[in-house]
Amino acid sequence: MSKRYENRKSRRINRLLNIAIAVVSVLIVVLGVTLVTHWMSSNTQQASNNEPEKENNGPALVEDGKDEDKQASANVDARAEEEEEKEKPSESEETEEEKEEEEETTSEEKQVETAQENPTPNDFTMGSQNWNEMEEAVYLGTNLRDGVNGAILWRLENGGSSAARAVISAAGSHDTPQEVQLKWVDGVGWEVTSVEQMTSNPYR
Repeated sequence: MSKRYENRKSRRINRLLNIAIAVVSVLIVVLGVTLVTHWMSSNTQQASNNEPEKENNGPALVEDGKDEDKQASANVDARAEEEEEKEKPSESEETEEEKEEEEETTSEEKQVETAQENPTPNDFTMGSQNWNEMEEAVYLGTNLRDGVNGAILWRLENGGSSAARAVISAAGSHDTPQEVQLKWVDGVGWEVTSVEQMTSNPYR
């Protein structure tokens, strides 16, 4: 009787141990599967998070490079413009130069080269070399010559030290002639300094 009881008890204990072992095995398998699944999902999520960063970093670097190139190009263009502005004369400088050139040209056009040796001619005799050169200077300054196209030279006289004065009018304007101021330029000849319209003719 006791021996049979012990055999039953032993079988029961073995059965319980087998069930416990089976349960532990199942728990180990479940735990292992859970850990593997969690690890794989973590890696997948991390990989998906890293991929956009790589994609974003690439274009950002390229964009930064483009911005640097644009900035460098803009700096070069700005320096080139500054150099061009420095090399270009200002409008005021150009205007002054043009005025000087015009004055020089006008002065040369109104000068009569002299054939006289006297450095300060003072011969105002009509028909003399000095007289003829003064008349020529008046013609250059007014485009009027005495006796031509009705023009009249009313007066040609000494205007002071190395200077002369003339009064001449065109046909149809004898009441308002032009007053011409001349000066003597040493080594050059007579030069017209001014031409002004008179309001009346005191010599008529």
